[in-house]
Order: sequence, then structure tokens, then C-alpha cells
Amino acid sequence: MPPDPGPCHDKDHRLFYDVHTDICQYFLYGGCEGNQNNFESVEECQSVCGGFAQSSFDCFLLPDPGPCYGHFPRIFYDVYSGTCKDFIYGGCEGNQNNFESVQTCESVCEVSAPSDSGGPKAWRDDLRCGEGYTAPNGEVAQCDPDGTWPCCSPHKWCGNTAAHCTCGGCIDYSGKP
Repeated sequence: MPPDPGPCHDKDHRLFYDVHTDICQYFLYGGCEGNQNNFESVEECQSVCGGFAQSSFDCFLLPDPGPCYGHFPRIFYDVYSGTCKDFIYGGCEGNQNNFESVQTCESVCEVSAPSDSGGPKAWRDDLRCGEGYTAPNGEVAQCDPDGTWPCCSPHKWCGNTAAHCTCGGCIDYSGKP
């Protein structure tokens, strides 16, 4: 079920389990009512739903300037291009896909240099993998064996947790034991 902030007007940071991405993500809870898809910690969300930590996927959030009216040049990771790009941050709230320098963005999000192999790669920048997802090389998408997320889960997302690498139906492309 989607997150429900409820009818009240507090702005409590809570987590909800997103069934589409299999990730525990943050949302603003109003403080009353809502629904059961509402957790105070990543640990609670993961233990109840089996979702993965949000911090692993911060780089794949859309840039969020937040509700404030400041004008702060910042950098975000653009999952569609696989590069770090400029955006204007308002100064409050927003999300974790917000960096002060291109170097920090590239380091945190592990932006890799273009492949020297000369051919298209076998994985996608959006971390989707498996049947139904085509890589730039025209084959079924794998996960980058040398990247941060080398394993494909049965939910067709690349990651690095046991739910991606060692479960039934998981595929580990890293070649590591």
C-alpha cells in the first residue's frame, strides 16, 4: 500500500515500504491516522517488510529542491544519464541525492568512466536487471560485476544485500564467493 500521511499537519520523517522498488523510503507523516505502511526506523521497516536500506539507493532519487526559497547550487546524480548534474536546492528538506560537488556525487554514486572495451555494456544505469530489461548491448540486462550493486534480485533490481546476492533466484555477477 502507498504511504498515507494522514489528515494531521505535523512533518514527521517516517519510512514506508515501496513494493515496486523493494526499498524502504522516507515520506512526511502528518502525525495521526494514516495506514500500517509507516515505520519509525529503517530497521523496523526492513524487519517487517524485508525492504532494503534507503541509503543504498539515495543516488537514484529525483532531485528535490525542498519547500524553502533559498538558491543554493547543488549537484544530483541523474540515474537516466549516469552522470552528476546541477540543480538548485532551496535550503531545507529535499532528499539525500544532493551534493556540494561533482567529485562527491561521483564518489558516493560511483559514477564510472566510460568503458574502454569499445562495446556497449551489459548492465543498465537504472539498476534494473533480468528478463524484461534490455542492456545497451541488446542482451538481457545484468548487474555491473565490478560496481557497488553486482547482484540481481528476483524483483529485477541490482543490489548488494543477501536479498540480491544469496537468495533463491538471485544472480551474483561479481564472481566473488
